Amino acid sequence: RVTERRFRVRVPPIDGETLKDDNAVEFTVHVTPEKIRVLYVEDRPRWEYRYVKNGLKRVDPSIVMQAGMVDASPRFEQEHSKDLPPLRDIPRTEKELFQYHVIVLGDVDPADPKIGPERLKLIREFVEDFGGGLLVIAGQHFMPRAYAGTPLEPLLPVVIDAGEDDLSSGSRPITEDFRPKLTLDGRKHPTMQLENDPQQNLDLWEGA
Repeated sequence: RVTERRFRVRVPPIDGETLKDDNAVEFTVHVTPEKIRVLYVEDRPRWEYRYVKNGLKRVDPSIVMQAGMVDASPRFEQEHSKDLPPLRDIPRTEKELFQYHVIVLGDVDPADPKIGPERLKLIREFVEDFGGGLLVIAGQHFMPRAYAGTPLEPLLPVVIDAGEDDLSSGSRPITEDFRPKLTLDGRKHPTMQLENDPQQNLDLWEGA
């Protein structure tokens, strides 16, 4: 049944530890029998698409998914969990889109008629107003650079360099290696921590 549980996790201090007030954390877990509904939108069946959609379909029974490949033929049956029917079109209305909990957006051309600015605005409302989750997967052609100036740009986890707009179409490949630079928020985010020491972590990212 639907309920909330409050948990407190505590680890004992180690010898010589001076700061002990951060050794415990309390959090609430919302328990519900409802399954997490995921919409995965991709342009074509690249490697990432095959890996992610298989994971969504097989790894966790609490997740159900529907995929929409923009480049697919109208006769192609889109991938889906056994509990859900295949999609006939990328969701275009608030009612259709807001039934999901998470949207996964791959290397999709934002100018494609099956996507377009209206759907991108709807996805932004899904995140900002409805509280839905958005995961973007970078690719060689469109994500993220082609999303500069679109309604989704403020939601992207990277800052797009406006001085390199000629790459937005994917026409010029990147042939030289580069090191990503962390933003101030990125330096603190758990997924960006390669080392426990902040300076050593920064050195690893920026090649010092």
